[in-house]
Amino acid sequence: MLTIEGYGWDDIVWDCVDCLLRNESVIVWCDPFPSATVKSALRAVGALAARGFTGASAVRDFQTDAKRSGAFAGDVDGKCGLSTMAALGIAA
Repeated sequence: MLTIEGYGWDDIVWDCVDCLLRNESVIVWCDPFPSATVKSALRAVGALAARGFTGASAVRDFQTDAKRSGAFAGDVDGKCGLSTMAALGIAA
């Protein structure tokens, strides 16, 4: 099972989201709590799943769908950055 640190993702939140989406189970270790960035990444994964987007292509599929409906003005790049988080209703 994959283990990641619960901090150190502040400048690469999209990599954290990608890691969580690509792995069915992930242990996040930290002392005492994960960083705000990791918490945002976890919320993003949950928000994507609630909308039916899961797995490695979840972000790109969400971006494509949201762009089609006009709810996302960013680039369809498969990276869950600030504009994608905002479209998901998450403040990073």
